[in-house]
Amino acid sequence: MEQTENTKVDVKIEFSTTLEKILMDLGCEISKITEWSPSMITDIFQLALEDANAHTFNEGITKLRKEHNF
Repeated sequence: MEQTENTKVDVKIEFSTTLEKILMDLGCEISKITEWSPSMITDIFQLALEDANAHTFNEGITKLRKEHNF
């Protein structure tokens, strides 16, 4: 009869990608795609706010942009 041995192996896997890093990378990609245009970046931000139904906040951003000719 063959003798077997039980071996316990502890494995720890850590992922370095965090939500913060993903958001930072996304922000950098948006900047590159828009060629670092502040007005285009703000347009994208406002489109995302509309999609998230943040209408009142989005209206405030629009007002702020008009006040600063942005």
